[in-house]
Amino acid sequence: MSISTEQFVQSLSHSGLLPAADIDRLRASLSSAELSHDGLDVARELVRQKKLTTFQARSLCEARSTPLVLGDYTVLDEIGSGGMGRVYKARHRRMDRIVALKILPESASCSQEAVRRFQREVKTAARLDHPNVVDAHDAGEDHGQHFLVLEYVDGLDLKSHVLRFGRMDAPLAINCLLQAARGLAHLHEQGVIHRDIKPANLLRDREGTVKLLDLGLARLVEDTTADLSNNSRLTVAGQMLGTADYVSPEQAEDTRQADFRSDIYSLGATLHYLLTGEPPYAAKSITLLLAAHQQQPVPSLLEKRSDLDGALDLVFRKMMAKQPEQRYASMEDLIHDLEALQDGQTPLVALASPPKANDRYRSRADLTAQPEAADEEADCTIYGGQPAPGETLVGLRPRADGGSTRHNAASVTRPPQSTAATDRTVTGADDVSSVAPELCSDQLLAGNHQPAGRAGMLVRSLLPGFIAGVVVALATLAVAAWLLQN
Repeated sequence: MSISTEQFVQSLSHSGLLPAADIDRLRASLSSAELSHDGLDVARELVRQKKLTTFQARSLCEARSTPLVLGDYTVLDEIGSGGMGRVYKARHRRMDRIVALKILPESASCSQEAVRRFQREVKTAARLDHPNVVDAHDAGEDHGQHFLVLEYVDGLDLKSHVLRFGRMDAPLAINCLLQAARGLAHLHEQGVIHRDIKPANLLRDREGTVKLLDLGLARLVEDTTADLSNNSRLTVAGQMLGTADYVSPEQAEDTRQADFRSDIYSLGATLHYLLTGEPPYAAKSITLLLAAHQQQPVPSLLEKRSDLDGALDLVFRKMMAKQPEQRYASMEDLIHDLEALQDGQTPLVALASPPKANDRYRSRADLTAQPEAADEEADCTIYGGQPAPGETLVGLRPRADGGSTRHNAASVTRPPQSTAATDRTVTGADDVSSVAPELCSDQLLAGNHQPAGRAGMLVRSLLPGFIAGVVVALATLAVAAWLLQN
């Protein structure tokens, strides 16, 4: 878009970027003939003199509507944008401090709901103070536009980090997730649910510190009016309340159902992206993607990354369990297991209550119509007291029937198995797809799913006693024969 020098100088004067004296000197330096020339030349010269940034010059030349001065802040550059607002790099005009300025789009300022949600974000940010959460410094309204002043983080969001450097190794991914979990624990302590955890909303600065940002969809637990009462779905006016790639099953059903455990699920989906470079599910439409979160099995990290630890996969599966009650009960429990992984120890919380395998999300309507049947604990009793080849015995967990459950070391590796070896045989069930038996802890850790039919269980339980009886009988006969000979 072409702009004359006269038009450019006039826009520059109205912007407030330069003092009036500087504008007067600029006008005086230009002849009447030059005022009719292309204003781009003047813009480039001011950028060269560092009186304007490239972003400011481009905004003036393109006659953009976004103000370049808001209150005490001068906009320097655009950082990013989304449905809930645009974020700019800015400078405090008196303190000379660099900040991030989040501005509600002018189009959204006409919506009472959008303004209310933005004001809620401001109030939510004001109550947070944690090294793993972006600080809020100020808020205001100028030129009819609402803005929120945030800490400026010099670094990359984790999505950009993966796109630039590739998928992360396990130690780095665990470290990033642990810091994010600590920030979320602080949010939860303050009664705040984020509801939009994803790689793009986690910033990592040059020192390696990870910070949560974007509380645009956050909800205060005590705020019963946080969501629209006339639309419980995630889509409001064509926009997603949450990001479909990382949204929890219950939030996909009804955004008002999202509690602290929804953030845990989304953080698990984020872990999948950091380690594989992909979200956990892929689909051709948002509808199918939301259905995948509710119905598709939790993918195994080990299938895409054979170098990963079985214990990390177990923690990931527990984070992304379909039913909220199958996930970590709190962010503190997750932090405990992540710290254990970081130190090369066993994640005891996940080990004590592993998630169900191949479970599906049950909606509130399903739970009301069909009460959940009592879960049957999978038989993981040790027979003979010896670990299988390639396994390391690390501990026993008491069973309700007096037996023991075996847990294998987190570093167990097994050779690949054929599809036939992992197929389950289910008897007494018409709908095989509806059967999702729970895997025992050693199977989850080792990534090895063995058949567990009731007949096989019975044979294995009786066989040791039968063999022992035969041995005793043979020994008795041998002793009797010896006595007869002597």
